[in-house]
Amino acid sequence: MNLDPLNGLGAVRFGMTVKEVRTALRRRPRTFMKTAESLHATDAFHRLGLHVCYTSDGACEAVECFRPAKVIWLGRDLLQLGVDELQRLLTRHDPDAAIDADGIISRALGIAVYAPGREDDPSGKAEGVLVCREGYYDV
Repeated sequence: MNLDPLNGLGAVRFGMTVKEVRTALRRRPRTFMKTAESLHATDAFHRLGLHVCYTSDGACEAVECFRPAKVIWLGRDLLQLGVDELQRLLTRHDPDAAIDADGIISRALGIAVYAPGREDDPSGKAEGVLVCREGYYDV
């Protein structure tokens, strides 16, 4: 799926309703509450490797991606790149990207890489990539 930073992933656009997302993905999800504080259920599309997160009023605000998903940005599948390569790619486009022991967050691009243990294996692949709307991390 092609990543359009701050706008969406593939057919999923940020701001879509639950029904619009499910129609766009042509699958029935399993729904669950991500945390005890969640205000809206998350849609899990396991065969696609996606979790779609919604605002309290049911608008798509983020998509978490895991293998077997393909997250294509600038012609590259982010889930197939080593974490060190992902860091170079993201910081080239967002010099202010935050880097810590669990991964990388680019608020400017709406891309977060989850890679626990990246310091031990910088060439290892990320466990997941989250793509989100502008302002997602401001709440």
